[in-house]
Amino acid sequence: MFKVIVFLKRKRGLPRDKFIEYYENVHQKLVRDILPPILDYRRNYPIPNDPLAFSGKFDDAQNFSSDAPSNPTDDFDVITEISFHDRSGFEELIKALRESPAGKRIAEDEIQFLEREGNRVMIVEEFVSDPV
Repeated sequence: MFKVIVFLKRKRGLPRDKFIEYYENVHQKLVRDILPPILDYRRNYPIPNDPLAFSGKFDDAQNFSSDAPSNPTDDFDVITEISFHDRSGFEELIKALRESPAGKRIAEDEIQFLEREGNRVMIVEEFVSDPV
């Protein structure tokens, strides 16, 4: 399996709930309908200012008890995971985004809810532990 992690920032002024609503009800369906097949497509929306969220060492107890928790997600609003059978699946998707009418349509849709210039894409190796 080939996995891509994408960090995306919502459009300035767009409330978090409207951002999630648009991504879930419009954009992700458009992606699934018009782009090459994706094996798995997940969106993870960090919960802002949750008292258990922090930046720093895991063993630093003060992070867990702070009255003013840090917000380690200021740079992004969703962590998107996209999986393909292999690298060529992602290469096909990138080619479609750059060269096809479907890619233009996706870009036009992203303008509705994303700050596109801040996208960060990472190729990752995934290791899964056995269930406990």
